[in-house]
Amino acid sequence: MARKVILFELNEVPYRIFDYYCDRHPASAMAKLFRQSQQYETIAADQGELAPTRTWPTVHRGVDDTQHGLKNFGQAVDEIDQAFPPIWQILAKQGIKVGVFGSLFTFPMPKQDLENYSFYLPDAFATQKDAIPESLESFQAFNLLMSRASSRNVSSDINLGAARDFLTRSLSLGVKPSTFADIGQHLVKERVKKHVKNRRRSYQTILSFDLYMAQLEKTQPDFSTFFTNHVASAMHRYWAALFPKDYKEFGLEDAWVETYRHEIDYAMAQSDRLCQRLMNFVDRHPEYVLMTTTSMGQSADRAEHVDSCVGVQDMPTFMQRLGVERGEYEDRPAMAPIFNVVVQPHKREIVRQKIQQLEVGGNPIGGEVEEGFFEFAFGPLQNYRGPEVAFLGQEKLTFAEIGLSNVPHEDGVYLTGSHIPEGAVLMYDPRHVAVDGAKRTQISTLDLAPSLLHNFGVTAPDYMNRPIGQLIAA
Repeated sequence: MARKVILFELNEVPYRIFDYYCDRHPASAMAKLFRQSQQYETIAADQGELAPTRTWPTVHRGVDDTQHGLKNFGQAVDEIDQAFPPIWQILAKQGIKVGVFGSLFTFPMPKQDLENYSFYLPDAFATQKDAIPESLESFQAFNLLMSRASSRNVSSDINLGAARDFLTRSLSLGVKPSTFADIGQHLVKERVKKHVKNRRRSYQTILSFDLYMAQLEKTQPDFSTFFTNHVASAMHRYWAALFPKDYKEFGLEDAWVETYRHEIDYAMAQSDRLCQRLMNFVDRHPEYVLMTTTSMGQSADRAEHVDSCVGVQDMPTFMQRLGVERGEYEDRPAMAPIFNVVVQPHKREIVRQKIQQLEVGGNPIGGEVEEGFFEFAFGPLQNYRGPEVAFLGQEKLTFAEIGLSNVPHEDGVYLTGSHIPEGAVLMYDPRHVAVDGAKRTQISTLDLAPSLLHNFGVTAPDYMNRPIGQLIAA
């Protein structure tokens, strides 16, 4: 008999962080999860540069990035969904009830088998607020605005209209009063300790999770997902504060380490709260198993001070310099210092020609990812000290004239942690408590989708790996 499955997508957390947290907090829910879960170490199967936009589609679709081709937020997925559909689409087509909450590449909304979606909230890089049920749209509108405002530095601004609409519906949607109390206490703390503003990323997760749990309790689908990036975000920025001895060269000041050394621990503590609620639910509903997975991991990168990065400040001006007017392109969500647009067909050749001539400080910054989808990547322009000018062929333009600016990094770093192939899977099953949870069998990220399908009695497509039969016990 098929087991119901909760897929908790705790983005990029490696065993190094899990072990650290459980050692420090032996009485935590996470430590209990570890003691009682079967553990697997996943190896990301992707061939290109590791990124969640590559590794999560691999987990969901059972093919690597050379086949699914996904690597940028906002890419069109219609053709890819036809060739390599994500697991929730395969299950829904078979009449199996599914729920999706924030998993990557879940926009646009599904067009078929809608009766088999108990709930569906697209990822935070969606371009519209659509959701199932429709009552979640007020949250999604607020969520998307806050995510855009905090793509690199956390914004202190709150869109009052979107916030008001969501707040009037929040309690009926499942947000706990204790969550609002925590947020209020945090906002007060920000006034005293300015650096903790970065923790707002965790509160977006906590709000989302309240809504997810309300939908899970109400509809109890056979398979559901919940995605969160809050720990990954903290690790990227603050790995060097937690593990300064990981680096051969360390260019950050002691004061910076002291300021940020608790941030990963804080993010994991929020994950611990989520784990506790998920384990409580599974314990009350033993027909479920809890599958926590990460798609890949992180480790030390560079410990250096980075005070700014060049980026697009005024997209209409920037695009106009490339020969494209308002209404002839669409912004696509991205994480700074990357900026994406889709250009209408009649202007694409003009942009192709222009970006071949575009550079800042000798660095080309534009490229076409797929037909009409253009990426402008400013990663090499961290700590840029050159003249604030861009060259478009023979034309020399100031940053203001082309819509660029040198944007400060509020926490003084870019990436101190970077992606590694090794990730984690933890299988918590109240019917079959693991007795040797610490034994970490190594598997591929390509093994997860076919094994999940196998659990539901669905034959995996020929392009997928053979399932691991024992991953989910009957």
